[in-house]
Amino acid sequence: MASTKDVFSASQNPFEHLLPLELTRDMFSWIHPNRVLYFRRLSKGFDLLLTTAQFARLNLDRFVPPRANLDNNTHSREPAEFDILYFHWPEKYQTVYSNTNMKDLTEIHWTQSNILAPLPKNLSCLQTLTHLSLRYCGLQGNIPKEIMNMSQLEHLDLDNNFLDGAIPEEIGNLVNLRSLAMGDNNLTGKLPMQLCKLENLQELCLSNNSLSGSLPEQIGDLLALKELYLSYNNLSGCIPYEIGKCRKLEKLYLNGNSFIGEIPPPIIQIIFMGYTF
Repeated sequence: MASTKDVFSASQNPFEHLLPLELTRDMFSWIHPNRVLYFRRLSKGFDLLLTTAQFARLNLDRFVPPRANLDNNTHSREPAEFDILYFHWPEKYQTVYSNTNMKDLTEIHWTQSNILAPLPKNLSCLQTLTHLSLRYCGLQGNIPKEIMNMSQLEHLDLDNNFLDGAIPEEIGNLVNLRSLAMGDNNLTGKLPMQLCKLENLQELCLSNNSLSGSLPEQIGDLLALKELYLSYNNLSGCIPYEIGKCRKLEKLYLNGNSFIGEIPPPIIQIIFMGYTF
């Protein structure tokens, strides 16, 4: 396999016979991360150089202040400039940034931030994170299965975005999850059975999507569940009697679907119920 230097030298770049690779790397590392990646278009060599982990680390070290200088060292209530850029960067940049500037965060609450990008796979690097709230952020594309490996996560809120595709089956890995909100997106497919293994789950909101199929009987295994919002999807079939096993359930919204049959008697005992066919 050719080295970075070989590939770079062989490309048609304007500095090919003028500057050593190391000097070119150092010079470009002083260009702001918001602009430097535009130079990838110059040649294949520049594209390779500017997307290596080594260059990303050097470039970000020049410009990104320590997290403690931006806000609380473990709680982030408002994204900084580089937090927004993180969602738009190539994967190597994202990995370097998450491992150096986000690794100690335990809570992210970036509601109503103008991100307008997909969810990065390497959010999974944030293994200390317990709260992740990115509602109203303009997130796009599929939900990457990799973020379902954030084992400490207790609250995941992705409400009101443009996420599509299926809910990853790996959702069952979030064993500490207490609240899951993915309502008002464009999610499709069936409710993954693995959702019913989240024994600590107290709130589940998936309303206003395009989820289909039936409500699994195993929903009754969510014994800690207090609030269930599934309205305005394409769910069908009978409402399982087993939902009555959720003795702590206080709020149940199933309207706007295509359920058939009778309402199971245990559901009638729920204190607050927004239910219509």
